[in-house]
Amino acid sequence: MKVHVKFCYCCGKPCKGSLCENCLSLLPRVGAGGCRICSRPLWGLEGLCWSCRDLDVVLTKIQAPFYYAGLAKILMQQYKFRRGWGLTQFLVQELQSYLEPGYTLVPIPPKKQNLSKRGWDPVKHLWYHLKGGKNPGRILFEPVEAGEQKLYGRAKRKTMTSMENKAFLEIPTKIILLDDTITTGATLNSYARLLLEKGAQEVRGLAITLAP
Repeated sequence: MKVHVKFCYCCGKPCKGSLCENCLSLLPRVGAGGCRICSRPLWGLEGLCWSCRDLDVVLTKIQAPFYYAGLAKILMQQYKFRRGWGLTQFLVQELQSYLEPGYTLVPIPPKKQNLSKRGWDPVKHLWYHLKGGKNPGRILFEPVEAGEQKLYGRAKRKTMTSMENKAFLEIPTKIILLDDTITTGATLNSYARLLLEKGAQEVRGLAITLAP
């Protein structure tokens, strides 16, 4: 009988799942407390962290299981850029605890150049599996064109809405916007602001990783 050996996506050592126990224990998890929106440390502030204050945030929550640091960076690189589909079950399990009844999960659309470069949409892939792979519903937005966010500073990102090409279908009253990584939160906040203008009552943000 042939035994299929799995290897850890972070360290490459043999393991039972997609990550070994050691790497799993070293992933930097976002703790409770801190900022009332994103749970980042307050560093002496009250209520909101510097990032959420600077963003003029309209999202009621920004949530992620991990900070984008250390092994979580390797995890995201394996998933996004090396098509680490073997991580799907692990990532879905991590995200499921943030979903609540009555909220519609909506994936953030990919930038057209990224979709062409990678050949797949990692956010839509997660969304599909979080919805059970059956009739996940309609997507609110179409792929958009915009410069890569990593090429811009915080001030520029805050003004990058790229909303001109959006195809709105139905606007749920309560929405959770799904992304893979939240850096400044500007992209999610821009979509949230527009959705609120279109009739949504509450919009939250959810991702695998959150920039510290």
